[in-house]
Amino acid sequence: MLSKNEIVIKLKEFGFKDESIDGVITDVVQIILGKSLGNYFLELPESEQIKLREFSAEQLIEHIENNKDNLPKFSNQEFVKIYDETWRNYFATISK
Repeated sequence: MLSKNEIVIKLKEFGFKDESIDGVITDVVQIILGKSLGNYFLELPESEQIKLREFSAEQLIEHIENNKDNLPKFSNQEFVKIYDETWRNYFATISK
């Protein structure tokens, strides 16, 4: 998993200024979280997916907290894979 320091160094290599780096990292992390949540939802039955799509972010967090024992697990390994792939894709995109 890429560390924040490695990401900052790479962003600087692409010409990003210090004042914009935190914003870029925040944006990419939001994409990572969205992808992770999407992969997590794919493991749920379709009826559950439909129900959860209608929830607000707060309702979704509450639902997961209240039902975590009955929901599928999302491993750290799965998250790391999505995290690294997303950063690789981001760097590939900005290098063009």
